[in-house]
Amino acid sequence: MLDFKRLLCLVAVLVAGAVAISGCTGQNNSRPTADSQASANWKEGLDEEVVAALSQLSSQDRTVALAQNVCPVTGEPLGSMGTPPKVTLEGQDVFLCCASCEEELKSDPAKYLAKLNEDK
Repeated sequence: MLDFKRLLCLVAVLVAGAVAISGCTGQNNSRPTADSQASANWKEGLDEEVVAALSQLSSQDRTVALAQNVCPVTGEPLGSMGTPPKVTLEGQDVFLCCASCEEELKSDPAKYLAKLNEDK
């Protein structure tokens, strides 16, 4: 029969082994990746109105909208007139400052796609 001290040692060894196997140390040693840091910092330098509007987009759409930055029709900053609508034009997603710009965009797709691609 095991005495209390040996039983305690056995439990300690089993717990230590379980912790080692599971990798649980009670500490979070992971560092943020560049992508997570960039996604956390996207709000820097933007007006509250723009942040609120762009927050309504999915993270993937927001990344595209931030890269595009301005409406190809008016040149206005995306998000300055509310959540920017997304239009797919010739296979490319384009964000606009407002829904009113969609008709103009579609009236001359080549012009506005060229404008978007030159700004990159």
